[in-house]
Amino acid sequence: MTVKAAQYLRMSTERQDFSIALQSAAIGTYAALHGYQVVRTYADEGISGLTAQRRPGLQSLLRDVLAGDAGVSVILVYDVSRLGRFQNPDEAAHYEFVCSDAGVRIEYCAEPFANDGALSSLLLKNIKRVMAAEYSRELSTKVSKAQLALASQGFWQGGRPGYGLRRRQVLANGAPGRSLPTGDRKGPHSGRTVLVPGPEEEVQTVGRIFDLYVHQRMSVRAIARLLNAEGVPGPNGQWPPHTLYDVLSNEKYVGTNIINKTVRRLGGSSQRQPRANWVRAEGAFEPIVEYEVFEAAQARRLRARRKFSDEEMILGLVRLHRSDGRVSSRLVDAHPDIPSSQAYCLRFGSLLKACEVAGLPVGPRQRIAAERFRNSRKRASAHNAVCGQTADELLPLLQSLLVKRGMISKTIIDEELGVGAYMAAAYRFGGGRRMYALAGYKPTPNQERQFDLSPSESLTQREADELRANAQSCVNGVHRP
Repeated sequence: MTVKAAQYLRMSTERQDFSIALQSAAIGTYAALHGYQVVRTYADEGISGLTAQRRPGLQSLLRDVLAGDAGVSVILVYDVSRLGRFQNPDEAAHYEFVCSDAGVRIEYCAEPFANDGALSSLLLKNIKRVMAAEYSRELSTKVSKAQLALASQGFWQGGRPGYGLRRRQVLANGAPGRSLPTGDRKGPHSGRTVLVPGPEEEVQTVGRIFDLYVHQRMSVRAIARLLNAEGVPGPNGQWPPHTLYDVLSNEKYVGTNIINKTVRRLGGSSQRQPRANWVRAEGAFEPIVEYEVFEAAQARRLRARRKFSDEEMILGLVRLHRSDGRVSSRLVDAHPDIPSSQAYCLRFGSLLKACEVAGLPVGPRQRIAAERFRNSRKRASAHNAVCGQTADELLPLLQSLLVKRGMISKTIIDEELGVGAYMAAAYRFGGGRRMYALAGYKPTPNQERQFDLSPSESLTQREADELRANAQSCVNGVHRP
């Protein structure tokens, strides 16, 4: 009587001798000799045998066996290592026990023992499991040493090259080969790759990111908003801030190859390595960012992460004044050992106030810069307050100003509602002329001339008639939207 069987096949890489086809052929021969009929196949192709979590074929097999849906009484596996190279041999024993407890036994077709429960079979099987685990440990050690040696020579050891960079094949004689698109393999097992500059538009974008961060002192979030607003395509479409942090901090953009920052072996979790264990190869690739610019970016990042006390910030200003004879926003931003000028403004209200606390003389430039900062804060506050109201909510404020001051103008609105309130309110109404008309105010000739200078303020006759009608209704206390 023919016994129905399932076969489980596994192969880690395509370069292994025991491919899926060879395993299936050997299992087929074994099944024919023992009167088995293979009716189901479970396979994990190109998947490591260190764990069961990332092996859908094995998981599907175990689910079917436990649910009684396998429809077989025996599972055929090529050898012990194909079931898995688990670092704990008891894990392989556990999966085999789960199957046998459900009435489905496992047989190994290429092993010198019969999986019949005899003492000799149990001993050999356990030895084979330990040998399979030890093989993975030895292989992992050899591969790690080889990767570190190749990385120290400047060869790329896998992974995505990153935005602005591409992989290039290196031939056996050291000559440069072809550029490798994403997903393309380097070729022979002994092949090597290095990183080279990518498309010109990506290289220019990387340079621009460093320029905006280092020279124009823009924050990472501001750079992300700018690039996204301009529609510059990022690595995954958009430019989230964390992607910009990766670009600004990765030394491969100055040609340095670094490996062994983290270690993850034998299916375990990643572990951060101390800097002493990192393998660095400077000048391994062609840089696309100048080293001085990259170092300036790292200095700014380090300064932004450091938490300064008030005393440290004040002492920093004193040392800067002692060395340069003066204090300015430019000098503060260029100094690597003290916070940025923006940090002083946020902590003390302005760089001017910080200098006053430090007892340092303040020049006219610092006073002008402090006044500009205060005005920008007031402008932002007024803009946010005005933008949070509808035109119907703003209209009574404008009419009350008209009653109070007898007229309304940009100066009056900014004085009463805050710097920048006129521009924000005019935007809400669709223009200053429309805003004045709805408030019931007739602009002066000078104001009319200013309106005529702006194309957005031009009105058709019909629009003017409607606005005058609405304005009259507002004066009478009835506003028609």
